This record gives sequence, structure tokens and C-alpha cells, in this order.
Amino acid sequence: MIVIGKYFFYMYSIKRYDEDNFVTVYMPRTIASDDKQSRYDNSSKGIEKFDCSIVRASNMIFEYSYCNDFDYFAHLTLDEKKYDRYNLEKFQSDMSRFIRNYRIKHNVKLEYLLVPERHQDFAWHMHGLFKGEIKDLFKNKNGYLDWKAYSDKFGWISLDKVRSREAVSKYIRKYISKDFAKSITDLGAHLYYVSRGLKRAEIVESGIVDIIPTDTHFNNDYCIKYFSDTKPALNNLDADPPELTFDQMTDLYLWELEQENDRGASLSISVQQEGQARNRAQEYLEQIRLEKV
Repeated sequence: MIVIGKYFFYMYSIKRYDEDNFVTVYMPRTIASDDKQSRYDNSSKGIEKFDCSIVRASNMIFEYSYCNDFDYFAHLTLDEKKYDRYNLEKFQSDMSRFIRNYRIKHNVKLEYLLVPERHQDFAWHMHGLFKGEIKDLFKNKNGYLDWKAYSDKFGWISLDKVRSREAVSKYIRKYISKDFAKSITDLGAHLYYVSRGLKRAEIVESGIVDIIPTDTHFNNDYCIKYFSDTKPALNNLDADPPELTFDQMTDLYLWELEQENDRGASLSISVQQEGQARNRAQEYLEQIRLEKV
């Protein structure tokens, strides 16, 4: 499909969250036929890249939350008498060490997903999900579950049992916003923190299409989603791909690498990833050239 001198298409990936839930993610792309710049190299597209990264981070938070049977939703704050409430780096580092030591001390497996957020006074707190046995939980005077070890070290915390993984997954992802992401990246910090070994959705297919369903379930400028209980059958243009330039093919392969690797906690493209994408683009175009000989 040609649109005003530009080739319009969608990069997509189909992810299986469980046996009865598939999510197809479409990323719209419009690239001029004579465009020699990758969107990752073009500084004029920095805002677009930033916004896309926010969407990816939000998607990863939902994916981690939905694919793991977390037991508790938590709100974690800092007591100014015990901690510097404005030092996110120390909060995250000490929290990671605290959980690691707690596992060893109590011989338990404890997994987590944490999303930092700022109060109006710019102090930090976190929203999170925990999976595993927390041995020293008790009900405080307000009727909330409290975690004694955390309270003694950091400050106030409240926990509640997760009743619906879909509902909590949608809820926790809402903390990712443009203002939030800007404040995080200005510090060089991460948008979220996860323990190692958490389950992720399985990518069962990815490619390029020029037509998408009309009854999609989520739609904005950067991402379109379609939910289904079976794997959709798509006309993947990878089988008969459009003729794209080297930089445009690099752009496509970078997107595929983003789908394969969890880099949602960071907004930056690594030199290694860009090199991998360029190598794959070169190999692909060379293969096409040889087929035409």
C-alpha cells in the first residue's frame, strides 16, 4: 500500500499469555521511499522514540504482571527518619538487597515487580507486586496487611491479596506516564524493577502486515492491540517483503530485537543491539540480491 509517496505498514508480534489468551501487538510505521535515516539515528524523531519506549515499558509491566501469579499488591513508602526519601537509586539498591537477604534468612522464594513513583513533594515511593511466602505479615491498626521486616527498615507499607491478575495488571501499568518517564530518565534510572526468572509471554509469530483488524481493543499513535482466544492467521509480508533500504531494514530488525529481549526497563538502544540489527539487515539484503542474480 502506497500512501502519499510513503510505504505504510505494521510491524506485529503475536504473544501467547496462556492457553486461551493471545495478544497481537501492531506498531504502525510510515517510511518515505527515499528515507535514508533510521528512526533510531534521526534526532528529530527523539520524541517519537521516547513515547514508543513508554508504551513498551507499560506493555512489559502488564506482561510480567499477567504471566506471573503474584500474591500481593503493595504500596511501599519511606520514613524520613530512616531514609532519604528523595534518593531513588539508594531506595532501589537497598530494596533489592533487602529482598535477597530476606530470601536467605527465611529460606523462601520471593519474587517482585516494582514501579517507582514520585509524591507531589518529589519524594519517592513504589507500587509493587510480590509472589512467595512473606512470613512476618500482620494486620495493622488500619486493617491493612503490614510487613514487619520492611516497616522496621524502610517505613510504612500496605499489602493486599491479588484477587484478579487481569485487573491488577491493568492497574499497575497506569503508573507509567510521560511525566513519570521524563523524571525517571532525567535521573538515569529505570522505569520498573523485576526479579530474575519471572515468566513472560511467548512470542509465537512476528512479521509485517499492511492490513489489521477493524475491531481492535486498544489503539493509540504508537501501539494497536488485538486480543483473542486463538492465534490469529495473518498475511505476513515477510514472505513477499516490500523493497526497503538498508536503514529501513535495520529499523525493522531493531524492533524485532526489542520484542525478543527485555529492555523495557531502559529507554536506550544499545550499541550492541544496533550492530546486531545492521548485521541482520545486511545479510537479508545480500540474500535478496543473490536471489535476483
